[in-house]
Amino acid sequence: MDLPRNLKAQLKAFLPFLRAGTLMLLLATLTSLVFNFLRPNPLILLPNKDATFSKISDYGRLEELLSTPGVVLLDARIKDLFQLGHLPGAKNIPPESLMDPLSPEANYLDGLKRDALIVTYCSDPLCPMAEELAGYLKGKSFETVYIFTPGFDGYLATGRQIE
Repeated sequence: MDLPRNLKAQLKAFLPFLRAGTLMLLLATLTSLVFNFLRPNPLILLPNKDATFSKISDYGRLEELLSTPGVVLLDARIKDLFQLGHLPGAKNIPPESLMDPLSPEANYLDGLKRDALIVTYCSDPLCPMAEELAGYLKGKSFETVYIFTPGFDGYLATGRQIE
């Protein structure tokens, strides 16, 4: 099937604009990647899927870790759930808040020592956000990251105190 002559002429006239637009998009993407790489704290563009984490499900082990001086407990749930209740001493860092490198949450993590002992948790064992946050932290070169797998719901079910 042949295209009408008028349509062929329009497509031919549009082709240089399409090529120029594609080239500009490619250059902008490459420039962004280079500048991100040169930043002192580059954005993590892809989560570290190969990272391995120590997962803990034992409440005694959790309490042992939390009694360690300098331990950092991070709640990966959304802000509304955090405000309803959280583990004592937890700081709320939902993974989506880290998309903005200037967010208070990103600044808080940037201020932590890379050898800090960190425990993350979410709502329950099926919630992926604790693992997403742990992957982000591993990508930022934090050395010791644990995931408390029972999460907030499991902790609450034991009758332990929450804030």
